[in-house]
Amino acid sequence: MRAKTPSFIAEFPLRTTAADEVALSKRLAAARQIYNASLGEALRRLALMRQSKDWQHACRMPKTVMDEQSGNRIANKERSSRFRKTQERFGFTRDSIQKFAEACRDACSIGDHLGSHDTQTASLRAFQAV
Repeated sequence: MRAKTPSFIAEFPLRTTAADEVALSKRLAAARQIYNASLGEALRRLALMRQSKDWQHACRMPKTVMDEQSGNRIANKERSSRFRKTQERFGFTRDSIQKFAEACRDACSIGDHLGSHDTQTASLRAFQAV
């Protein structure tokens, strides 16, 4: 069971004009489209990466190995290195998904409604979800 922290929810009505509502609606729709595109691309790359022989070989490697000096078990650096190289090879990194999102934004009218920071934030959240 999670520990409860004191919290509350407050709702405040926005006083907007019709033009504000249209602009806000367009920005939210653009952010949703960037998020969904980033999520789809990240899931696609993840599936391809997991199908690769390098990834499957790394999965079969032991997670820990015996340290010869101390006799303790330590993380298998070779395994971690293989995973990292495979992620980079398939472009499954935070930065590559952000670049993909920026390319999507710049390829259509979404760039008229969404800035660089908003695009990066939406793509980062999609990547973290995967």
